[in-house]
Amino acid sequence: MHKPVGISIVELLVALAIIGIAFVPLVLSQLSSLRASAQTGLVSQVKAAATAELERQTALVLQVETPPSSNSLRDDISANKSFYFVDYFYSCPNPPVALPTPSSNSSRTALRSGISCDNGSGTTNNQITTRWSVARESGLLGEGLIIITVTATHSRGPTVTLVNRISCYDVFPSPTSDAPAPCPTPAGGP
Repeated sequence: MHKPVGISIVELLVALAIIGIAFVPLVLSQLSSLRASAQTGLVSQVKAAATAELERQTALVLQVETPPSSNSLRDDISANKSFYFVDYFYSCPNPPVALPTPSSNSSRTALRSGISCDNGSGTTNNQITTRWSVARESGLLGEGLIIITVTATHSRGPTVTLVNRISCYDVFPSPTSDAPAPCPTPAGGP
């Protein structure tokens, strides 16, 4: 009697079952990898938004301007400079803290209006809500710190919080390089 050549339907079904069992973990692994990749992309977008806002807020705190000589915002009379650091230091926390009495090197008697210490409930752009706050921290007398905190959250979950601390040494140039002098008090100080 002659043997049939080929495979039977039962053999075919058994082979397909074995292949199916082998491929299910591979497919699940690929799906898991795709989900992780998508989540990483969202985290990158959130981090980019938080970094951009942190840089923007840091630039605002580090601003230096040359006011008119009669201006009440001058922190350094000899260099005719006004430092926004002082405004943020005394305006944040809210309500503002009173300025100390100006020294002989300062004519500052007022704070700038319109200094924002936070953006409330945040701003949303491309499904990312960004919240920021600026606050002063205690430090040595006349050597205050400002902390900027930015939190960005994507509507699909990822959240990133970044923090930057700015000291008066980032703003006021030290007169010596060997032994830095203490920062002047924010109203010009001795």
